[in-house]
This record gives sequence, structure tokens and C-alpha cells, in this order.
Amino acid sequence: MGSLSTTGFWRRTAWVMSSYASTVKALIHGRQLHFRKPVRPVSNHALLVAMYETPNLPANGSLPFTIDEVDIVKDLCPSLHLQPVTPSLRKDDVLRELQACRIFHFAGHGSSDLAEPSRSCLLLEDWKTNPLTVGDLRDHRLQENPPFLGFFSACSTGANKVAKLADEGINLINAFQLAGFRHVVGTLWEVSNMHCVDVARVLYETLRDEGMTDVAVCRGLHRAVRALRDGGIAADGLRDGALISGTTEGRGATDAYRIPYVHFGV
Repeated sequence: MGSLSTTGFWRRTAWVMSSYASTVKALIHGRQLHFRKPVRPVSNHALLVAMYETPNLPANGSLPFTIDEVDIVKDLCPSLHLQPVTPSLRKDDVLRELQACRIFHFAGHGSSDLAEPSRSCLLLEDWKTNPLTVGDLRDHRLQENPPFLGFFSACSTGANKVAKLADEGINLINAFQLAGFRHVVGTLWEVSNMHCVDVARVLYETLRDEGMTDVAVCRGLHRAVRALRDGGIAADGLRDGALISGTTEGRGATDAYRIPYVHFGV
């Protein structure tokens, strides 16, 4: 195989939209769910969670751009024929609303557990005593009325940093897809607080303009990542609970903030 220059790589990404599945079986299963008749009418709820502050993190894990991000999604909901729903920021309430949502958008901190990947979690107000983990999603099956899209604007939602379990796909992205979500957008490591706003805006604007279809989700993320590549927006703040706590090193200034975003779906 010949070498591939950086210029050649980015020229190719202009024409290729990347999408992933944890296994072939998961891909087939996700497509089969699309043809099942739902038990209840399809929901039009957009479950929106913005963690402006997260207890038990330094400086309360402040992420000021989460409010801007969720407000953008909320403003786009009418054109997407969705009804925004904002639950209390606690695990039990979020899990309850997950049972009847079309879209789940989370903007906040994520944490990847180095010792036990199934304990990786989204950080809500009660994350210290009652975290929303990979294991919880595994136990809450949503296939009877599968949601369309889960968008996790948080760090490391697709990460599994345990070497001996590297081929197991134990992370939040896969957990939400196996629970029933048709599409999941997440990240492989730390992401910029400011950049997340633009990624969400471009993706949901694509859904608005093209309809809530499978290809529109993938194309929307593709367009968002390309916009970040060409826009030169400065980074400001990260969405990784472990990183803020000082137990994880950043990837360094030379790493592009656009790279971590990933789409899993059918």
C-alpha cells in the first residue's frame, strides 16, 4: 500500500462520510428494529439535558456553552416537529424520559472508567451516588419504541481504555445503541466546550433541511466536522470529568478538536 499524505487524506474526507457499528450483528439488529411496528405511537419528544455545572468536580465542572448548545437544539425543535422536554438533572428522571423520547441530547461531562468500562457514565447532578452508567443502559431496553438519535456532547463517550477489554466495545455509545437507539453520536476522547455548540448546530440544521433520515444524521456530522476543520474556532474548556479532576492528561495542542466525533448507526 502506498503512503497517504496529510493533504491526500483531507481531500478524501471531503468525499467520504464515516459511520460505524460495533458488530455486524448490531448493524443487522438495528435495521430490523426499523421494520417492527412500534408498540406505542412514535414519540415526538426531544429529551434535552444541559449540565452547566456538575457537582463534585473542581469549580463545579462549569461548562457555560452547554446552555447555548441546548438552546440551539430547542429552537430547532419546532422545525423538526419535536417537542422539547427538559427533565430534572437526575438519573432516575432521565431514565424515565428515555422510555418515550425520539431524540436524547446530552451536553455535559462524561467519564470513562479505567478499571471497569461498564461503569463509564454521563455525569448528572447525582452522578457521585447514582451514576448513569453503561450498565444502566444495558438493563433499560428501549427496542419496543426505539429512539431515533442519541447525541452525547461529552468527552470519551466512545472510549474504552482497558487494554484487555479493547475488543469488547463496552462504552456509552454502544450501550445506547444496543438499548435501542437507531443512531448515536459521541466522542472518542476530550472535546472542546465551544466546538460542541457548532457541531450540534450543523447536525440538527441538516436534519431540519433534509428530514430526519439515516443519511441526514451521518451527513450532518460529516458537515459539522468539516466546518470545524475549516473554521479555526478557538477551543475553550473540555468535557471530561476525569481530565478536570487532574487524573487524565490532555491529548496536546497539536491534536485537532474535530477528530473525536464519531457516528454509530444503521
